[in-house]
Formats: sequence, C-alpha cells, structure tokens
Amino acid sequence: MTGSFALASALDELACALHINPASDLPFSAKPLRECYRVGAERFGWSRQTAEPCSMRDGRTLVGWGMATATYPAHMWPAKASASIRADGTALERSGSQDFGTGIYTVMTQIAAGALGMAVSKVTFELGDTGLPEAPASGGSQTVASVGPAVYAAAKAARAKQVQIAVEDTLSPRRSLAADDVIAVNGWLIGRNYSDMRESMVAMVKRHAAWARSACRW
Repeated sequence: MTGSFALASALDELACALHINPASDLPFSAKPLRECYRVGAERFGWSRQTAEPCSMRDGRTLVGWGMATATYPAHMWPAKASASIRADGTALERSGSQDFGTGIYTVMTQIAAGALGMAVSKVTFELGDTGLPEAPASGGSQTVASVGPAVYAAAKAARAKQVQIAVEDTLSPRRSLAADDVIAVNGWLIGRNYSDMRESMVAMVKRHAAWARSACRW
C-alpha cells in the first residue's frame, strides 16, 4: 500500500504539470464503480478541489483530498473435502485446512449447513490433520475461496445422495416424487410443492444406517 501511495502521488504531479485529467474521455467498463465515483464526488464537493500539489490549505494546515479504488486478488488453489450425514441427524464435514484465528471453523460450518439444509448447530467441521482431504496452506486470503467450494460441493453431494435414497425408499412419504422436487430445510426433507410430504432427516437416515456411515468426497 505504501508503494501505491507513492505511485498515485507521482501521477498526480505529472497530470498537474501536463494540465490533463488522466480520467477524462477514457473508456471505462460498465460496472457500477463509475457511478459510485460520480455520486461520491458530488457529495464530497470534488469540483472544489485544486489539482496543484499543496495548493489546498486550512490556515497553515495542508489539506489533501483524494479518491481511489483498490483491488485484492482472490487466490484459489485445489482443495478437497468430505461430508457425511450421521444417524442422529447431524453431519460431519472434513478438510485438511487450518484455522489460526481467521474463522475457518465458523465459515466452513456455515457453508456446509447451508448446502445440507441443516441448522449450523447440527454440523461439525474438522480440520488440522494431514489425514483429512487435501487443502492448501492459508495465506493471501485464499482459504475460504479454495476450501469453501470443496466443502459446499461435498455437502451438496451428500444431500443429493440422501434425497435420491429417500425418493427410492418405499417407506418414505416422498417416494412418488422426483429428486428435483425434494428440498432440504432445517433438518427436514420436504416436497417442493407438497409441504405435507415431509420427513425428518433423522428418521430417513436411521433406516439407512449403512449409507449414513459413508462419506461423499469432493
């Protein structure tokens, strides 16, 4: 960031010396950032700003105005995860990642719970073991972007497998539905357009204990 400030300052001085505005009449993308600049400039009174360095003062105090945009890369590396739904209606998700205070336990539990259709309190996320599915090192804000999709995919696969078993189960109230017509909500498997066709995940998984012990990996 220190280097960015030096570069921006040098460009300001160059633009002033050449009597040009670097942003004038240049093509720009359609993203809303340009509109943010316009509204911000109006509210900030940007038109009153003078271009010459050190030309704005409040008494003996130099006044600096500036607007800038920064980008930060979202690094992504290969990652794997596994998910299993247990007979007691809870779920276990695993990935060989790590948490040194960045909240990975919390984030991954939330991602898994959302994909599984379970309450966060019903999901356990395990990490920190080289015997778990492979995950990259933490650094450069890459862990959520890398491990999150793997956790989500594994959880979705486990839920899809559970739903498929449910619609093929002759004892299930959703046996006449297609898999796409079944949704998972807060620990229940429910017919998308038939709310009365519901069953708790606990009841369904207990009938299929062998499947519950297996894990979906991604």
